[in-house]
Amino acid sequence: VKQPTGDEMATRLSYLFWGYAPDDALRAAAANGELSNPTGIRTNAQRLLADPKARDVVRFFFDKLLPIESLAALERDATFPTFSKKIGSLLRTETQTFLENEIFGGPGTWPGVFTAKYTYVNQELATFYGLSGVTGDTFQKVMLDPSTHRGGLLPQAGILAGPIHSNRANPVVRGSFIVQKLLCQTIPKPTGDIAAMITLPDPNSAATARQRFTNHSTNPQCKACHVNMDPFGFALENFDPVGLWRDQE
Repeated sequence: VKQPTGDEMATRLSYLFWGYAPDDALRAAAANGELSNPTGIRTNAQRLLADPKARDVVRFFFDKLLPIESLAALERDATFPTFSKKIGSLLRTETQTFLENEIFGGPGTWPGVFTAKYTYVNQELATFYGLSGVTGDTFQKVMLDPSTHRGGLLPQAGILAGPIHSNRANPVVRGSFIVQKLLCQTIPKPTGDIAAMITLPDPNSAATARQRFTNHSTNPQCKACHVNMDPFGFALENFDPVGLWRDQE
């Protein structure tokens, strides 16, 4: 494999961390040979990461990776009286703030992102979650105990509500998000006769979404894909379509 030239490495680093062309300092590093060895590359990468512009790129990346970009437009009916477009916007800010602080102020690891025992909320969002002791509009770090059923990225309400574009639970779309976006496995879109078969199960066909979608995916033509993604969605069924905890459906 051909090693990138200094200018090529400068371009790669700059677009990766800042989203645009190299600055004068990075071009100078390329010209004097700093970007031809791991030590020089690491030093320059750390400089780019320390700049606030890197945070904008990280925020953009997670906006595209996670189902949070459109939360401010997400609508639910009167079945969920505490949810609103304002809450949706605050949920997006929660995830963005959490990830920024975990990555730039914490260990910056996937295990840390998925297991952190805290989140960031303001008073309005704390009320939505049922958390006490938070006042004001400023987002602040709140430690979470096991009784909240929260911790890490996945139980954040924005992550749970974002994939669902209806008022009914849908473990399939949650599972698909986890498998395709977080586990990087491709699930091919159905075509032809199989695509024509895709319908949401009758809401009266079983008591719970788990039962309804289990029945839905027993078809041999559908099972090959659903067996890989449905279990992840079923594991999150204690969270309702706006991401709040429930003991039963």
